[in-house]
Amino acid sequence: MSTENEKQTESLPTCGICGTIIADDDIKLICTYETCGKRTCLSCIKKMIEIMFSQPTLNYPFKCGACLQLLDQRIIYEIIVKQGQYEKYIACIFPLYWVKNCLEQNEILVQCKYLK
Repeated sequence: MSTENEKQTESLPTCGICGTIIADDDIKLICTYETCGKRTCLSCIKKMIEIMFSQPTLNYPFKCGACLQLLDQRIIYEIIVKQGQYEKYIACIFPLYWVKNCLEQNEILVQCKYLK
């Protein structure tokens, strides 16, 4: 039998990636895709940002870990600014926007592992 405490824990919102319980006042992302609605905790958001910095061509824009729909980029942007990583973010993202006009249809942007 379930105890009352277990029932309360089951009804609390959790991170769709790591399963951590997310309080109402915690910073989080909520997937806006109507059939998903999964939440992502601040710790997982920070990991997503780190991964994006290492491979921006593969990991930008940010997507829901459950359904792969685009997430609200404004919240991620605010977190990046609060962490003092704005310049790093612009350095990663600017080439992605700029290159759209420069590459042919069959070309892709790659990053040299020796020039970081």
